[in-house]
Amino acid sequence: PSKKKATANFFPTKLHSLLENAEKRGYANVISWQEGGTSFKVWNPEVFVSTIMPKYFKQSKLKSFQRQRKCQSIE
Repeated sequence: PSKKKATANFFPTKLHSLLENAEKRGYANVISWQEGGTSFKVWNPEVFVSTIMPKYFKQSKLKSFQRQRKCQSIE
């Protein structure tokens, strides 16, 4: 597979890890699962972009994260 496709395949895994550990790592007020655990919400986009995204993703803009999420069909 191409490098771009291989990298995209890690996105759901990284997002899931981020959400599963949000409370433990102290950023559930920034991003967390919604009630029921089938969707998530970014509560504080500015902090998410500046602090959390660089730790998990190569994207540096919220729009890029949203586009990647849509490409992966993740709500």
